[in-house]
Amino acid sequence: MVNIGYSGIKAIIRKENILIASCIIPVLVAFAGAALGADVGTSASIANSVPVASSAMLNSAVDITLTANETTAVEGIVTISDDNGCSDINNVTATLFRTNVTGGTDAPDDNRSHYSTVCTSSGDCIGGADTTESFSCDFDMLWYSDPTDGGSIYQNTDWTFNATPTDGYGGESDTAQQEVLTLTSIAVLTDSIAFGEIALGADTGAVNQNTTLANHGNENLDVWIKGYGSIDGDGHCMLCTTGNVSVDMLEFDSSPFVYGAGQDLGSLDEELDLDLDRGNDTTPRPEKLIYYGLAFPAGGISGSCSGTIVITAQSDPTKD
Repeated sequence: MVNIGYSGIKAIIRKENILIASCIIPVLVAFAGAALGADVGTSASIANSVPVASSAMLNSAVDITLTANETTAVEGIVTISDDNGCSDINNVTATLFRTNVTGGTDAPDDNRSHYSTVCTSSGDCIGGADTTESFSCDFDMLWYSDPTDGGSIYQNTDWTFNATPTDGYGGESDTAQQEVLTLTSIAVLTDSIAFGEIALGADTGAVNQNTTLANHGNENLDVWIKGYGSIDGDGHCMLCTTGNVSVDMLEFDSSPFVYGAGQDLGSLDEELDLDLDRGNDTTPRPEKLIYYGLAFPAGGISGSCSGTIVITAQSDPTKD
């Protein structure tokens, strides 16, 4: 009885040992599972950065001097940066306009006050990580573009160069300013004045000869007029084969007149209120006439006579 009871107890203890061992096994399996690895995929998209213009410069930072009766090449330069790379820049457009013109950069083109162009790349974008590219923006300004320097009709403003890049989503502009200088220029389109035959002591009456003047500048004009026979200041309007004609015997005006009602020519400049307008896109070279009449003295001259009339442009900025 006693031996059997001891064996039974011993058997139970051995069974408990087995259970303890089986409890350890799951723990070992759990540690083994934690040592395994796995790949995790990632994704993201790059946000667009709009191109930004900087370092804009107009006409090499020098005021613009126009050319009489011709176009003048004016260059604007600008640097464009795009954080997505310079290859992302689609194009650059530019305007050049009188700064206070109605509408500013968005005003319609008008050769007096507004120009637009598409800029050209300098080719310095190498791609890849390069983020900057320079552009040249060329304008052909006409001779009657608005002046903005001191004393001109638009002296309280200037001209603005505005460059705007885009990558298809927009862009940020940059600007630069310079003055356009006054250009005072006329062209006398009549080479000579022929009064024909005049009797001694007679005059041309209501028959006038004329010269045609054209404005080839960018401001409104009056003119100064003087005359001489052979030498500036000699007191004559003509020298003849024999004798001479006094300078005040030649008359002029801005409209037709009967001799005696005109303005006497002098050896010094005499102002004529001609009111010759500056050009525009409809009439780029406005013209006006100056009318002349002549009388001969009653005697003391013979043969043929000739002289010189000097016409000088005179600024008239307040007329517009």
